[in-house]
Amino acid sequence: MSLRVDIHASAGSFDLNVAFQIDSHTAALLGPSGSGKTLTLRAIAGLLSPDYGRISLDGEFLYDSRHSIDVPIRKRHVGYMFQDYALFPHLTVAENIAFGLRGVPKDEAKDLVSWTIAQLRLDGLDGRYPSRLSGGERQRVALGRALAPQPRLLLLDEPFSALDVPTRSALTEEFLEMRATIDVPMLLVTHDIGEAYALCDELIVLDAGHVLQGGAKDAVFNHPASPQAAHLVGMQNLLRGSVVETSAIGAVVEAAGIRIRLDAQIKTGSAVRVAFRAGAVEATRSSRRNATLERLINRGTHVTGVFSTLDGASVIATLGQSVDDSLLGTGWQLTVRNGAAIGWPV
Repeated sequence: MSLRVDIHASAGSFDLNVAFQIDSHTAALLGPSGSGKTLTLRAIAGLLSPDYGRISLDGEFLYDSRHSIDVPIRKRHVGYMFQDYALFPHLTVAENIAFGLRGVPKDEAKDLVSWTIAQLRLDGLDGRYPSRLSGGERQRVALGRALAPQPRLLLLDEPFSALDVPTRSALTEEFLEMRATIDVPMLLVTHDIGEAYALCDELIVLDAGHVLQGGAKDAVFNHPASPQAAHLVGMQNLLRGSVVETSAIGAVVEAAGIRIRLDAQIKTGSAVRVAFRAGAVEATRSSRRNATLERLINRGTHVTGVFSTLDGASVIATLGQSVDDSLLGTGWQLTVRNGAAIGWPV
């Protein structure tokens, strides 16, 4: 897939200005609610006409304001799976899937529906109505309706958001298996970094109608380009500090009473912002404390500790299950694993 988007679009008081390109088989638009992810998807599908700009897929322009190109939805050959699935309650599974095949010869449409049902493991459900399906089954029917016309690109708008946690986890696994058998490029919208990382090869990070960063998922996940991007890819801690030492192997930052080594060359004395994940923090009970344990959140699989540093900053750390409320208010020494933090001069 080679998808290029460079558009401006208005939706009420919201302005969307996005420019990115995707050259991998599966990519995600990642960002918080209201960042413009769905508007971008709708523009690619042809459900929203931008004010100006260009959209091209594999070298063919779907939209080009300069040359008055705006290819109709049905001729774009782009499948779209809506967040709420938008299944027709009065149609069966087979009829819902066939809905996108209007105009296709009857025998060919029948074969495509059968193929889709088999690919998505919906055998035996073709005569059921949506009200008699589980959440996961409804999701697969919606996916099947988008896939049946054999699109060049499949757009998925928050495909797992309406599902409970066990079903969501199971369908994530199914989705990964399906990618290997259904050779259709996909662009997925999500606000969940774990979901985006697990399912996609590229990440495009959006916020407030703008692209903050894009590229291979490992690069975006591990090397966010800004504090804002770091927050959106799951770096829970963001501190202000200054560089106290620079050497050939990087810089040492003093932030909130914690010395943090960065794999970056930043001039000594520079003011910086540093970001790191909770799992990068090592917390040890110590009389030489640089933080106090203020709050614990037991997440079942692990405990998250919220610490207050000596200058009043907040640091989040992943702790062991043995930590309990009896340790609230006690002193701890916090360190950050070398190379686990990212920094930016300010």
